[in-house]
Amino acid sequence: MDGLPHDAFVPYDLVIRAPGYKWTIIRSITLNPGETGNISAVLEQRGKDPQVFKTGKTLEAIRAYDSKRESGFNKAVKLFSSEVKSGNPVAAYYLGLMYENGQGMLFGWANKTEALKYYRTAARGNVPEAFYKTGLLEEAEQNYDQALKSYLSGAELGDQNCFCKLGEYYFSGRGKCARNLAMARHFLLLPARQNSSIAQLMLGKIHESEDLSLHDPRQAKYWYEKSFRNGNMEAKTYLEQIQNSMKD
Repeated sequence: MDGLPHDAFVPYDLVIRAPGYKWTIIRSITLNPGETGNISAVLEQRGKDPQVFKTGKTLEAIRAYDSKRESGFNKAVKLFSSEVKSGNPVAAYYLGLMYENGQGMLFGWANKTEALKYYRTAARGNVPEAFYKTGLLEEAEQNYDQALKSYLSGAELGDQNCFCKLGEYYFSGRGKCARNLAMARHFLLLPARQNSSIAQLMLGKIHESEDLSLHDPRQAKYWYEKSFRNGNMEAKTYLEQIQNSMKD
């Protein structure tokens, strides 16, 4: 990428995307006034797109699952189980959901262990959502380092929930992630721009912080407003507080 124009002194966050390739996440780049930057990125091939598996019996099973009826769940279980044996990672993801939530005639109750097994199978088949689900279950077991790896892999495939989780890890200093608000901001920008109210709320907190390079009450207010408009009631309290502080 040659000749990248940029405003002065503003960190520039890049996520490079190309069909069929994993997303390449480039951390903050700062250019001086009038400078342009040359950036080289090596894109890793993503492998088979999971969308190609959403056909035939798997598509039929997804429609049955989406009906949210017991008969639909029972039909979906049979079809997904058959498709998993054929190496279908999308079917494995849905079986993970069904085990996690105890849905269908085979499951009398939720089984997180089986759910994690199927999510990991789906993750090996590059199903982006499976990395997020895997990370959540690993996190529930307080295996934060492994969860971090899952979220990073999901972010490489473009899963916005994984971007949000990475922002959360750097925001709170969880696992191997030392607290780093600049890195948290980097990962939160993408989901925030796609209307994730959680990411927007955290961005508000970052800009309200005492970090001199990021402290910006106007930006904090902007993100709190966005989060509140997207239904996050927690953001309302922060919004009211910063509005009052800006009046003083």
